[in-house]
Amino acid sequence: MIEHILTLPAAALLTAGLFLSTGALLERQWARHQAHRQAVERLAREPALSLAEERVRGVTVRLRR
Repeated sequence: MIEHILTLPAAALLTAGLFLSTGALLERQWARHQAHRQAVERLAREPALSLAEERVRGVTVRLRR
């Protein structure tokens, strides 16, 4: 009986920790989503760039007109 009483607080702490870590993960993912959405909106407002914009080895090089 004592073993069950001692495991209840441990189970409660584990459950709380899982909720907190899941919440933190969701918060980071939401922040990344918001940043991506803002970047897409910002790019949509920019004037179109010429063909001088290229992706070279994963790095975007923008040459303004």
